[in-house]
Amino acid sequence: MQARVVRIGLNTALLVSTIVFCLVLIEIGIRIFFPSYDPSGQVQLFGLSDGTVVGRPGAVLRQSKNTGDYDVHVRFNAFGFRDDKLLTAATDRDLFVVGDSFPFGWGVEVQDRFSDKLQSILSRPVFNIAIPGLDFDGYSRLLRYAETHGTIIKNLIISVTMENDLGVYDDSETPASPPPTPRRSPLQLQLSMIKAYFTGHSALYVAATHAVHKTGWLRSIAAQLGLLIPNLDGIPDPVGSTDVLTTSAARVLQLAKGRNTIVLICPSRELWVGKETYRAEAARIHETFIDSLRRSGIVVVDLRDRFERDGKPLSYHFANDGHWNKEGHRLAAEALAEVLQP
Repeated sequence: MQARVVRIGLNTALLVSTIVFCLVLIEIGIRIFFPSYDPSGQVQLFGLSDGTVVGRPGAVLRQSKNTGDYDVHVRFNAFGFRDDKLLTAATDRDLFVVGDSFPFGWGVEVQDRFSDKLQSILSRPVFNIAIPGLDFDGYSRLLRYAETHGTIIKNLIISVTMENDLGVYDDSETPASPPPTPRRSPLQLQLSMIKAYFTGHSALYVAATHAVHKTGWLRSIAAQLGLLIPNLDGIPDPVGSTDVLTTSAARVLQLAKGRNTIVLICPSRELWVGKETYRAEAARIHETFIDSLRRSGIVVVDLRDRFERDGKPLSYHFANDGHWNKEGHRLAAEALAEVLQP
């Protein structure tokens, strides 16, 4: 009996070792022969000692989506920003754009971002110091980081993402609380974390997810099992308490203080999808926040009307990603130009 148990244990260990060995070989093979699936070349950010987050200085990376929505190049300059201009070349007459993944140009080539299109329209330098994943406190650090390198920022465009920038801010630069949370179960959130890890570390996983997204019946099964969250199901819930709206507006005013500032509003997709109650709440938050800024003397460029003009507001976003496609960036550039050209 004991010998049988040992034999079963050895066979199991051999089987597991063989599977692991084969998976490692496949992983290496995919990285060598199909480098487009290699996650090591994807965009990576890192934090400085003061909490400022930037890209890897001088790096040339890729940004791709396993659904095939985009596959673009991202080049960081010597200061860790996605801009071919260096901070040391800026003057106090130049424009600066700060914000998160929207002004960063998530999923679009650099020349298709609204900041670069605006620069072409105005024939005037527009510096882009946006970094994905930040909130208003992160934007404050980016401005301070740029200014410590000798840059004088007098003309500023603050990009506000209504889906995730608003929160309760205090006087210290701590992350806003409570953050908006997607309507997902704990299991779905756990799966998202696991998927995010493998997306950043496994070429085999990236290749497999590409195959799933491109195969209708596999995609359907994955969605039914909860392994795949449809794009519009992952929109954060609207968070619009008095504290959220008041402290968020106050933080924007702090960023704008002493500068010629325009606030660009990136509308939440919650305005156009989901339950009527969520849409109504998103609309209330949208209008209340903008009204608060305008009453404080801030120039606001609200893209909601432009996105809704043709009745297809979601057409300016990627089909499987919440960020703007190049048409969305074009509209943002044109809206800003109308304010800045006179």
